[in-house]
Amino acid sequence: MKETFGAWIKRIRKERGLSSGRVCLRAAVSSMTLFGIERDKTYPAAVQAKTLYGLAVTLDIDPAELLKRAAETDGFLKKWWSNPKRGEWR
Repeated sequence: MKETFGAWIKRIRKERGLSSGRVCLRAAVSSMTLFGIERDKTYPAAVQAKTLYGLAVTLDIDPAELLKRAAETDGFLKKWWSNPKRGEWR
């Protein structure tokens, strides 16, 4: 079975030797938000872009890779990510 987005974030955090508190401080994320993400209680699409970006920077993950991983488990983001016109303004 494929690793969920939350489990992936938690694994990366632990591999980097960062506590959840340190990640929250560095990424400017509330502990409840990180708790929800790591336990897959919060859908990535429901999280603000600045939160996902803050996590990417804090965990030293390419933001595009983080979004790609999020899209694999979130139906809304999966649809957005697969749209070839996602970067165009309408």
